[in-house]
Amino acid sequence: MELKPEELKKVSEYADLLLTIEEIAVLMDKDVLAMKDEYQFQKNPLYLTYTKAVLERKIKLRKPVLKMAELGSPNAEIIANTYLTDQQISANET
Repeated sequence: MELKPEELKKVSEYADLLLTIEEIAVLMDKDVLAMKDEYQFQKNPLYLTYTKAVLERKIKLRKPVLKMAELGSPNAEIIANTYLTDQQISANET
């Protein structure tokens, strides 16, 4: 499945809204299984576009939490510690 540049732009837009690959396929009238299969190849435009948009959204969501943790918010500190733990686990898996 090869997506056109305007389709990849839609993928990015939908991924930024934290939709799944399956949801995006339905919205774009694409075969869900074909799109999921395409996503598995980590160096193709679909994977890179989707993953980049999700990570950019993650950054936008995390920045205020980390800022609040730095300012002493107990709830934000708990969430920030979860981020840190997840990061350390991921680093140790490689």
